[in-house]
Amino acid sequence: MKDVQMQLGHARITITMDIYTHVTKESEENISNLLANYLNSEAKSVAQVEKEETNSEVQFGNQEPELELQFET
Repeated sequence: MKDVQMQLGHARITITMDIYTHVTKESEENISNLLANYLNSEAKSVAQVEKEETNSEVQFGNQEPELELQFET
């Protein structure tokens, strides 16, 4: 876009952006769908991690591992 600004002789990039960029209804819908799909996949990923953590707690009884410290003398 900066190259276009320079070629057209616009003093500021905002001038070029305002004139030559626009959002069509179709591209707006595409972006909305992409964002919704991404957010849904992230929510599913979080839910899967939470499910795995819950399963792990059930399997291991939600117990903290016991640590045995040994000191050399």
